[in-house]
Amino acid sequence: MIGLFAASSHLMTSIKHALKQILQPMHCSLFTIMVFIDFLLFLFFIFPVFIILLRRIRFIYKTYNFQKNSALSIVTFYNIVYSKPGGEPMKITMDLIFTRLFMEQPQMRFDISALDKEKGLTGVRLLPVEKIHLKYDCLYVCDNTHPIIGDGIPEELYIVCIDPSTKSTIQNSRHIFLCSEIEVALFLNILQEIYVSFKDWHSRLERMVIENASVQEMLSASEAMIQAPMLIYDPSLKIIGATESIEIKDKIFNEVIRQGYLPNEYIKFFEQEKVFLNLNRQGAAESAPKDLRQHRDYIRIIQTKSEVLGHGVLLLLDSANRNYQIYLFQALCDLILDNLNLHNAQNAVYDYLLTDILNGALRDETAIADRIKYVGLSLHADYVLMMLRFEDSNSVPVRFIINSLAMLLPSAKVFSYEGDILALLQLHDLSKEKYRDQIDGFWSIIREELTQRRLRCSVSKSFDRITKITTAYQQCQAAYELETDQKAQLILYEDYWLSHLFETCSKIIPLENFCNPVIKQIAAKKQTGAASPLEILTAYLESDRQLTQAAETLHMHRNNVLYHITRLEKEYNLEMDDSDKRLHLQISLKIWQYLNDCK
Repeated sequence: MIGLFAASSHLMTSIKHALKQILQPMHCSLFTIMVFIDFLLFLFFIFPVFIILLRRIRFIYKTYNFQKNSALSIVTFYNIVYSKPGGEPMKITMDLIFTRLFMEQPQMRFDISALDKEKGLTGVRLLPVEKIHLKYDCLYVCDNTHPIIGDGIPEELYIVCIDPSTKSTIQNSRHIFLCSEIEVALFLNILQEIYVSFKDWHSRLERMVIENASVQEMLSASEAMIQAPMLIYDPSLKIIGATESIEIKDKIFNEVIRQGYLPNEYIKFFEQEKVFLNLNRQGAAESAPKDLRQHRDYIRIIQTKSEVLGHGVLLLLDSANRNYQIYLFQALCDLILDNLNLHNAQNAVYDYLLTDILNGALRDETAIADRIKYVGLSLHADYVLMMLRFEDSNSVPVRFIINSLAMLLPSAKVFSYEGDILALLQLHDLSKEKYRDQIDGFWSIIREELTQRRLRCSVSKSFDRITKITTAYQQCQAAYELETDQKAQLILYEDYWLSHLFETCSKIIPLENFCNPVIKQIAAKKQTGAASPLEILTAYLESDRQLTQAAETLHMHRNNVLYHITRLEKEYNLEMDDSDKRLHLQISLKIWQYLNDCK
């Protein structure tokens, strides 16, 4: 970039000088000439460059959905504009090129274990006649009649010499003498196509990272290049990518594909083989066939400095291609890491597991127990689920809200599901601290943030098993829909469970069928005092027949309440001492209230 501006500055100075020489004979003042020249330079040079930069920034802005409250920092924005995913460009070595060549042309195969595996080549070219034009980071192709071959090949030169009269050999790890009748031009074309295929593959994966392609899409795009069975697990050991067109008879591989995750049986096997221990120490592990493992495999952790984002597994079916396949698999895993890190940097390891339970993809409790120990959750605990929705159209990125809540409630497991923001919270001992008190504590922490972002929050009842999170989510949805006050920010399902019950039952049978007919008769009575007969009966039953408490609720004298209750008992033959009859009356009152609210 600095070099470009330096060259541009030099060019503009030259143009200024030339224009000055042209315009001076026209008897224009020096000031007029300089203003005119500066205008032309701005019009034809600076303005177009400014437009190009503006379009570039606009493209990046649209691509990554940067908004006013985006969680991505200015530093991240700069890195996206001026750096490429994947870090360093892919290093294409002689070993890589010839392994690929022998995969496509097996009749040419010979031992290439001595080939240089370190130097990255910048291209494949025809060997020039003169040594002065040689580049020592290119691979050159020639035949045994070339003059440089006779004069002596420079030691540091990378070269392939086609010589049908000799045995295929390697000299100095850089010089190959290939026994073949193939024409130089044709062989050059084959090697160039192989070289370009590596560049194109890596560039395609880099574009997929920018476009936020799935791990499965990246794996599918790599099958033809790597030509080996591969699996990518998320942190909870669920498959998020697997080769589809390569068939293999392997017990572990096929069972994992069938179930969609690594079963407990195989987890224990790998633990016994100390695979996880080696992975944690070294970041990668290669194992020979043994017991349940039918093929040699290479396993690598996909991780940042602070967290594990997944695991990659490569089955090594052909020992001759081992280095080639591991090298490309490493490059693929690096780009998958970029993808997960760039687009899901804040996705916690529990996201995948909780999403699978919610959408019904994971129902077996044994399988859940196998996976849950890897994501920092307990199968049995007192949990509560919060659901957040925007009051109006969403103007703030969901990821920003998730990050904010995760910082405010570090113990919460915050993630998005079907457009909602969910927060799973573990409660303290309910025998020591009441449910509502704990919810009030959480709410006091997040209230200001949710108010500012125009978010409403519904909360489920407490549940004691992680597998009940689906029911908890349904409770949050029901409470949100049943709350008619659009200004209510905190909505507890505990306040709406009876309405939810009535709503669900009413879809099967009319609720009037469960209502005591006497309630309708009492409701029809005219109000003669401060409260109606139905209000007096409701307050009396809800206070558990405590006359003083009922009188306070109704703002009436205690004796007045007693008079009305005694009168109702006699007039409608209400058996208040019978607990079952009282319960029926209370349920009937709730049904009557619900039906009136629905009108």
